[in-house]
Amino acid sequence: DSTPMPATAPVTPTATTTEPCLPRQRDDRQPTPSLSSSVSPRAAPLPVTTLQVLDYRILLARSTGRLNIEHQLTGERVTLQCATGQISGDWHIRPDTHATRLWIEGTPFWLDVSHSAAQIIVLGSDSLGLQLSLQY
Repeated sequence: DSTPMPATAPVTPTATTTEPCLPRQRDDRQPTPSLSSSVSPRAAPLPVTTLQVLDYRILLARSTGRLNIEHQLTGERVTLQCATGQISGDWHIRPDTHATRLWIEGTPFWLDVSHSAAQIIVLGSDSLGLQLSLQY
């Protein structure tokens, strides 16, 4: 059959619209737990808290009341006995003359032990914009 095919216009893509992304509908067949049943109002802190900040490992052991800061590359460290305020280790501790901070020389960190009556040590770093309240 030698009937010529009819000429067709080239196909050009047309603009498409998409529907806005709607939030998923809640499945009413499964109960949603209430906040009061899934979260206790005041959870007890974990026995050990470990944080990694740059090349430093920060370890708070609540059972012994110790805060350790250790440089992971050099092994240098400082230990604070939270209850007594006794500090020992490789870095020199320099008190701040205008505040309650203790600067850990050779690191970016400082400690504030003025809240020890509330069993809180504050660890901070001005250069990193960091301030942590650690409950022991």
